[in-house]
Amino acid sequence: MTRLLIAIWLASLWAVGACQAAPRRVALVVGASNYAHAATLAHTLDDARGVATALEHLGFEVDLVLDPDRAGLEGAVRRLGKRALGAEASLFYYSGHALEAGGANWIVPVGADVTSDLDLRFETLDLGAVLEQTKGSAQVSLVFLDACRDDPFKIRLTTTRDLTRGGLAQVNAAVGTYIAFATAPGMVAQDGSGAHSPFTGALLKHIETPGIEVRTLLSMVRRDVREATNGVQIPWDVSSLEGEFYFKPAKPDAISDQVAKTLQTPAPQIDADALFWDSVRNSRNPADINAYLAKFPNGVFAELARNRLAELRATPTVAPAAPLNAALAAALAISSPKETQKSHEELAASYSGAPSHKAIASYLPTGGTFRVTGRISGDEAEEDALEACQIYFGGPCALLAVDEAVKEANGGSFPSRDMMRVRYVGIYDPSHIPSVKLALRQRSDVANYWQAPSPKAMAYHPAGNLFVVSAAPSQNAAEQRALADCNSDPARNGRDGPCYLYAVNNDVVLARRSKEPITALANPPAVAPPMPARPPSPGPEAAKPPPFPEALAAQLDKILSALPATARDNITKTYVAAGQHKALAYNVQSSGSWRATAWPTPLEAEDAALEGCEAYFAGACGLIAVDESVLATTDGTSAIHSMPRNRYAGIFDPEQIPGIMPAIRHRADVQSYAAAAGAKAAAYHPWGQIYLVTRAHSQNSAEADALAACNGDPTRKGQGGPCYLYASADQVVLPRRLRLPLTQPVEEAPGPSAPPKPVAVAAPPPPVAPAMLPGGPFGAFKNRLSAQLGSIAPGAPRPTLEAGADAYIGRNDAHKALAASPGAPWIIAPSMGATTVPEAQILALERCQFLSGQPCTLVATDITIFSPPADGKWPLRDMARLAYAGDFDPWQVPFTPFSVRDRRDVSGYILAPVPKAAALDVAGNIFVISGSRSQKEAEQQALASCGPACYLYAAGAAVIFPQRLKQARAVGNSLADVLSYAWANAEGAKTAEGFGNGRLHKAIVFLPESGRVFSWPGLPTMDMAEQLTLEACQIMYNSPCVTLAVDNKLVTGDPAGEQRRRMPRVDYQGEYRSAMVPLFNTPPNDLASYERLPEPKAMAVRPLGPRLKTATGRTLAEAEGQALAGCNEADSPFPCFLYAANRKVILPQRRTEAEP
Repeated sequence: MTRLLIAIWLASLWAVGACQAAPRRVALVVGASNYAHAATLAHTLDDARGVATALEHLGFEVDLVLDPDRAGLEGAVRRLGKRALGAEASLFYYSGHALEAGGANWIVPVGADVTSDLDLRFETLDLGAVLEQTKGSAQVSLVFLDACRDDPFKIRLTTTRDLTRGGLAQVNAAVGTYIAFATAPGMVAQDGSGAHSPFTGALLKHIETPGIEVRTLLSMVRRDVREATNGVQIPWDVSSLEGEFYFKPAKPDAISDQVAKTLQTPAPQIDADALFWDSVRNSRNPADINAYLAKFPNGVFAELARNRLAELRATPTVAPAAPLNAALAAALAISSPKETQKSHEELAASYSGAPSHKAIASYLPTGGTFRVTGRISGDEAEEDALEACQIYFGGPCALLAVDEAVKEANGGSFPSRDMMRVRYVGIYDPSHIPSVKLALRQRSDVANYWQAPSPKAMAYHPAGNLFVVSAAPSQNAAEQRALADCNSDPARNGRDGPCYLYAVNNDVVLARRSKEPITALANPPAVAPPMPARPPSPGPEAAKPPPFPEALAAQLDKILSALPATARDNITKTYVAAGQHKALAYNVQSSGSWRATAWPTPLEAEDAALEGCEAYFAGACGLIAVDESVLATTDGTSAIHSMPRNRYAGIFDPEQIPGIMPAIRHRADVQSYAAAAGAKAAAYHPWGQIYLVTRAHSQNSAEADALAACNGDPTRKGQGGPCYLYASADQVVLPRRLRLPLTQPVEEAPGPSAPPKPVAVAAPPPPVAPAMLPGGPFGAFKNRLSAQLGSIAPGAPRPTLEAGADAYIGRNDAHKALAASPGAPWIIAPSMGATTVPEAQILALERCQFLSGQPCTLVATDITIFSPPADGKWPLRDMARLAYAGDFDPWQVPFTPFSVRDRRDVSGYILAPVPKAAALDVAGNIFVISGSRSQKEAEQQALASCGPACYLYAAGAAVIFPQRLKQARAVGNSLADVLSYAWANAEGAKTAEGFGNGRLHKAIVFLPESGRVFSWPGLPTMDMAEQLTLEACQIMYNSPCVTLAVDNKLVTGDPAGEQRRRMPRVDYQGEYRSAMVPLFNTPPNDLASYERLPEPKAMAVRPLGPRLKTATGRTLAEAEGQALAGCNEADSPFPCFLYAANRKVILPQRRTEAEP
């Protein structure tokens, strides 16, 4: 410990000495305010002066340039490039107008007059030119852009498609460069009402604070700006720094004090007693309560546990089945009226006897039902039942019961729910797989499918089964094998219908409900004619397929025979000449065709052709060809596909837009549309074009402007038919095929006899402050709501009740709910950001329980206030997601609406690079940090970005939210501590104990992405132990690993941030040399003799054991097969890998099967 403090002290002295040596720092600070052809900006000059002054205090040589023209700005940038040569740091700060156009960011001088895109290069300055001037000149290059204000020239440039939009584009930073934006890419920053803009004001607040590294500084700025703008503006940064940079390094005594304080602060303790009791307190199984008493016989909750045990023993276990059976049978009579009463009763009895947690759903058009059992929670059972039912029957289903709670019919029927994960179309993500248990979602082949070798495929059955095939000979073979394995599953024995393709390579295709392979055979096998007795006479070669152009023309003749021959010939020629990847679709009713070309993959081309065809012809289409494969059958028929994205009518989601290129789908304005405020609309053309208008003065004008921009696109010149309204506000309306605005213009002050005007689809009226209408409906509603809250929490003060009612009435979400706690502390919690009633109820109950520490009850939903039960006891709901502590799953994050859960950084968290962490606040905001230098830094940055009212939600892949940590976890100093830290649980001690009992010399290594460990005892030396264990780990898990400990010496305390070691013998792929074979400290005889074996020959190795086997054969494939067969063990799940084929080392290919 003393040596550690001395080292830190010496490092701090070095930092101070470096400061005193005054290495050169240079800066260019630019402020632009008084524009000749754009709006004047209020704060930019004061912002620039403030930053210049602060940088001078910090030792920068500052060049301050105010209101420059184009020549002045360019000259200043050139001067910066020259001054930056050999400097410790160069900094460019700009405050003023800027815009994004054509994928580039343009800084706007005060004299710029931009009337078209052709003016940009002459009137403005490309940000890339600034970055080029400083690239590699200084050790560190810093760029701060308070320039994401609304584009001043967008009205003049809207005639050019995808040219401009508000905000700036994402920028790639060169090595040693750090770029900070005032707000996220594609979003617009605010000017603010204070002395400085929100971004610059926050920057000035923190930049001169000692000891803050630049990335931590931006986290603090991000938090301040988010709070100052109510979450509208969130600063963004891009970093390629390879070290640390401090504007003002900490003083030695400050470092020492901080180190001492850190070392003296005890690690947060986990209340195991409370966690254990919380996990079993609602269980109906006496064994669970006995397990708690065995662990904590004198625990805090021991008396409650004994009371609960007595209650369970006194309660009959069979009695509740009768009312459940009767209620469920009655519900089945409504949902399945064609079935007999006896069948309803039998199904109800079968359901009541199934293990919890369980749920049953019904497909109302046919009356069919689907149930799931044995789930972790009632919420999971509900979701899984609805998803499985929708997949099985092909349409949304209605929920009938969850556990013992039977739903009540509303108006003689049950509402159907369309499940989002069933309709998901996008890149493979295990969190989006519907209706599977968590254990299956976490199974290694499922969790790691995205990085498995192609060709690959996954098949799915609604019973919750997944079958994976990877590294197949072809894509068609992968799909065939996955479907065959699924359909022949002995657990089902052919019951419960067919399987469907879930994924083709990394593209999810479940929404297509394909029971056959999607990818055609690249070279369909020809049937060879029998061998003739003598040479055949000249004639046609029947076994040889016709050339593709001829085959396509013949198919068009059959399918589109109504078209003139010249039109069919033109379709053939145009499609054959088009670039890969491509697809051709047709519509029978219209005798028309639709092609999609230049797509990244054949599957995307196929989807684009079908979606564009359906959008253009207003009807489902079939496929004729994909790339150079004709798909229709010989009789001219082809399966007709109704594309789900064309029918989608929910909330705006970029992934649901049909027929658009990935670059457009991921465009900043498309991704940020849902978050844009004010009147907005989107228009769509079947060519795969989307036009967005935001911040319009009315909803009608937003819709009219979007349609006008779309129909006026000069690149189409009127071709391809009209545009359609895609979204009105946040509501997708494409299925209605509207060519005119949906929302009528709002007239000023209509007379008393004027009819009411239509209201925009997704633009509800603004909330009315209750105080403004004391005698109106809001006043009455508030009084009734306050009274109901008083009956739930009779001890709560009157102001608390009224404040809760006001907060609820003031919410302006699509749907909302209010929950309250019955006892102190009295918490009244509204939902935030919900789009459906069930979502609102769950979010309100979770917020209330988290804040109060006790289960809560629902008080109101939308404008409905619930009546108290007859017995006066309000039902309390214990929300399971608050106690969830498994691997990160977006659907388990509490408080968060669907829009946050589906955010890219949240839905993709499990696949994000380590070190990573997530922080969550009770308002449902989650902040994700990935790719940090260490796990502790990731946790610190996540909490700093989130703010003081936040908790660590996840550390690495593990959810730790139940621990309620508000600080980064402490790093341990023993192997047990390090493993528990890395795994975010208490399991490290057992593994550490097992390793400690192993024979010397030994090593244990770790794979941060998955948390897997590999250890190897009993080796001759410490160095050899570390080398061989790292080699085995890299081969086993196909990734470099990190050393945790060698013998009894701990090597690292934070493995997630440790430098990886790639093992040269594992990566070697040259000529066979026995010294380059990994895994062996003493070469076995097979290594030495392999060089003398005759070819064909092969060698196989396995990390566990380790094992090695050589073999020869008549062919190389036979030799490889025999080597693998001799190496593999029948009962072992760990495969052998081919190491060498003849004299060529092929281990990096990771082949586990012989070449055919």
